[in-house]
Amino acid sequence: MVVATDYVLRENDLAADVEAHRKHHADITMSLKQCPVEELISRSSVDVDADWRVKRIIEKPGPEEIMSPYAASILFILPQQLWNYLPRIQPSARGEIEMQAAVQMMIGDGLQAFGVLQPAPEEWSLAHHTPPVL
Repeated sequence: MVVATDYVLRENDLAADVEAHRKHHADITMSLKQCPVEELISRSSVDVDADWRVKRIIEKPGPEEIMSPYAASILFILPQQLWNYLPRIQPSARGEIEMQAAVQMMIGDGLQAFGVLQPAPEEWSLAHHTPPVL
């Protein structure tokens, strides 16, 4: 089991991303989930081609910027070069430093990014889970 902030992931989720990363000889691999438009505007929009190569990613797009029904989920496999891009990220219009901006810069520089369509990870909250009784 992998826990990433508010999400609980099954180990197969990560294994599928690693397998796709190796298969495509990718520089970047990201898990994708299909979302309704109203959810995409609070997440991201990812443009992929027929082979699931990521052509573009926009964090928290406006409705007119949505490129597909796919959002980047929470798993990313990123290259060591990420460290060269992070200092170049400018705050978004919302004042946020967004890793997706670095991913987009890397794609723009020719690094190969692929998406893996996966079921949405389970969001963890105390309201939905009761601790075991000891």
